[in-house]
Amino acid sequence: MIDLVEQLARADKWQLGAGDGTLFAPAFPRWLDVPGFWDGANVLRRGVAPLFTVTVLDDEGREIAARVTARRWTPAELTLQYRFGQGITATEVRTVHPGGIFVSEWRFAAYRPERIHLVAWTAQRASRVERGSARWNGALQFVVAAKTNEADASALRVRAELACVGGAASWSATWSEGKIPEPAWEFTPFVEQWRGGVLPKVVRADTDAPEGGTFFAAVHRALEVEYAGASATFAMRLVPGDDAAREGDTTPSGARLGTFGGASRKRWSDYFASLPTFRCSDPYIESLYWYRWYVLRMNAHAPAAGAANAVGRVRELRWSGDAAGAREIIREFLEQPVAADWGSGLSALGAVWPDEAFVREVYPKVVAAAEWLSAERDREESGLFDMARDDPSLELRSADARTGRIKGTEAAVYAYLLYRWLERSAPDADGPRWTRLAERTRTAVREKMWNGSAGMFSDVDAKTHAHMGVKHARCFLPYRTDIVDAEHLAGLEKHLLDPAEFFSAFPVPSLSAGDPRFSAEGEWKSRRAGDPWNGRSHPEVNAEVVDALAHVARTHAPHLRAQAATLLRRFVRMMFHDGELHRVNSHEHYNPLTGHASVYRGADDVQHAWLNDLIIRHVIGIDAGDQGLTIDPLPFGLEHAEITGVRVRGRVVDVLIEGQVITVTIDGVKSVGALGTPMVFATPSAG
Repeated sequence: MIDLVEQLARADKWQLGAGDGTLFAPAFPRWLDVPGFWDGANVLRRGVAPLFTVTVLDDEGREIAARVTARRWTPAELTLQYRFGQGITATEVRTVHPGGIFVSEWRFAAYRPERIHLVAWTAQRASRVERGSARWNGALQFVVAAKTNEADASALRVRAELACVGGAASWSATWSEGKIPEPAWEFTPFVEQWRGGVLPKVVRADTDAPEGGTFFAAVHRALEVEYAGASATFAMRLVPGDDAAREGDTTPSGARLGTFGGASRKRWSDYFASLPTFRCSDPYIESLYWYRWYVLRMNAHAPAAGAANAVGRVRELRWSGDAAGAREIIREFLEQPVAADWGSGLSALGAVWPDEAFVREVYPKVVAAAEWLSAERDREESGLFDMARDDPSLELRSADARTGRIKGTEAAVYAYLLYRWLERSAPDADGPRWTRLAERTRTAVREKMWNGSAGMFSDVDAKTHAHMGVKHARCFLPYRTDIVDAEHLAGLEKHLLDPAEFFSAFPVPSLSAGDPRFSAEGEWKSRRAGDPWNGRSHPEVNAEVVDALAHVARTHAPHLRAQAATLLRRFVRMMFHDGELHRVNSHEHYNPLTGHASVYRGADDVQHAWLNDLIIRHVIGIDAGDQGLTIDPLPFGLEHAEITGVRVRGRVVDVLIEGQVITVTIDGVKSVGALGTPMVFATPSAG
């Protein structure tokens, strides 16, 4: 059996997460080669930085310098090898566990028996540490304000517990004037507190914090390193919110499961085992599939980049074997009306996990979102919808001089799909209302947004309905729907499949390469932009365009099936640094000509696109719709591809592709078909 945790191993990553919002994921880490988690961590979307480091001392209390000789990452742990003086070597395994637990686990070896001392210590900005909260209770505890940044007014109270698992020999906590230092032992007050091989076992932090000062806390363990080696483990637990004021067991629960590294590996292995198993003769597709599941769990409760990100997560999580996570995302983001592709997200979830009770639950909020959309974004009742004023692509799409409101193509498509979902889900009396609004939008897109002379859909001016004429990637989104008909097909081929416009090596650029403002490097107004939309390849847009081309290929133009497969294959390849199979990634945007990722943004593991949804629906070909369950893979030219354990409407589906032969097993019953001929099976109706 393949170890999927090991399959994702590499040396150039560091991010660790527990799936509950407990994260070690610094954007630009400075201290990876320093023991512990000095670069800081997050719990429930708030940060504490630094966390803690570990210093090794000799028996006289002098620091033994460490040099990193190797670093290795898997989803379960970050492992570092160190070489110390005095013939000592060590392995540190850093892991992150549910409940806000960050662990540094050590194993030492030496050429001869040695007595050493390990001190785990932290330094916190004094203004963030609650006065009188520091105490010793088997761990050093204190309450700290966790923030997204220093200006964040919504700080979260967090009880921090710094502990040596198995008990500490000594400890200390104290205020100090001055700023937080670098993670160097010589800068701490503990250097001069050290007496007779121990810290003073006192907590001196009840007075007012010094202005601009620092709170220091440390726990110590003595270790006899014999020929067989020796081990020690330190941990910091961050307990957020209302629980911060309550004391509890200071021993991290992972200690009861053997090593913390073993506990983390088991947790990740169990997670991967719970998912549909996928194998593919294209190793890039297979590697990306498993990496995406890592990304989804890693960021399950991490900050989401808006509702668009949430819809992508819903589309992927619906294939996880459990709809609970996808439903919770919808509940969270529907609390506030916001323009997003809720229609396709709700439809996609319902196609795989029909649930009438859930539909009844969210229906009023979806209605509120639709009514807000009509009132705020279509005041003219035109059937078309304004782009948001803060949309990062607005200035580009306003064709420079035009600064008025713009009706966006994606806004119209999202509204149309939302109305269609409401039409299907509404009580009988409400259905005609949503049908009328959907038809109005479909007609408006066809009549007002279709530019026949250019052969392309276009944004339009809100007042005059004049075509803006900017060829951007989201102009293709109507092709995801039944808005388009035969009249529009030639334009799709003319523009999307033209390498001089959108069919780049690493598709698709957000702006046509033929536009004079196009920049593959993300330069806008003579500088590199953080979130440029004048040519960079954005994964979330790619996902929409792949779906658009695949939809047209399956419903109108079978000759485009191979092109749709090519588009997705190029998209997949883009998600690997320099084409290296073990360096799969998920950045915000990419160079469409070279595939270079936006590493300068410091944000890997983002969730903007529904890549696993694309793999399952287009590589394997599983799709659930009104006609039943359809198996219709696109022609990727694979020797084999296989997925097992997919749950669709209460049925278990396995698909095996071997060359041109497709074997489908539903609840144990096999059927055989041929690639290129859709296989349709009856399924329970959607709710």
